[in-house]
Amino acid sequence: MELKQVIKSCLKNKSKCEEAFFKMNYGKLMAVSLRMSPNRQIAEDLLQDSFIKIFKNINNLDSSEPAAVYSWCKRILTNTIIDYYRKKKTFELSFDDNFDIDIELNDDVSYVESKNLNSNTIIEAIQRLSPQYSLTFNLFVIDGYTHQEISEQLQISVGTSKSNLFRAKAKLRKELETC
Repeated sequence: MELKQVIKSCLKNKSKCEEAFFKMNYGKLMAVSLRMSPNRQIAEDLLQDSFIKIFKNINNLDSSEPAAVYSWCKRILTNTIIDYYRKKKTFELSFDDNFDIDIELNDDVSYVESKNLNSNTIIEAIQRLSPQYSLTFNLFVIDGYTHQEISEQLQISVGTSKSNLFRAKAKLRKELETC
C-alpha cells in the first residue's frame, strides 16, 4: 500500500493501516531511539510512547513524502526522549573525578573508520555515556542541532551543552580505544 493511502487510512483510525505505518517506520525510528536511550527497554518504551503521539497527531502531518514523514516522526520521537530526560532532571553538568581533560575526539569519522567499528559497538558505547552526555552528543553530532538549540531543548546553558559534548567525545574516545 502506498504511504499516502496509509496515512489517509490512519486518519480514520484503521488499525491495519496504523500497523502498516508502524512497520514502515519502526526500524529507522528504533535506531534513533536506541542511540539516544540508556538501554533497549527504555528505547522500546519511548518509541511506543512516540507512536502513540504520532497516531494522535497524524492529522498535523502535512506531507506524504517518505523523507518528510520520517523527519516528522523522528522529531516527535526526539521530543519524547528529551521529555523523558527532563523528567529525570539529568542535565546538570556533572564533574567526574576520573575525567582526563587531554583526550579529544577531533576527527570523529576517520577515527571510527580507522578502528573498523560496527554500528552496534558505537551505539553501545553511546548508551554507556551518562544521560546528559549521550543526549547532547546525539543531538549535536548526529542530529545536527546547534548548541543554542540544545540549550533551549534541554533547558541548560550553551556553555553546559558545549562542555557536555566535549566530555562525551572524550569518554567515547576512551571507551572506543579499548575495542
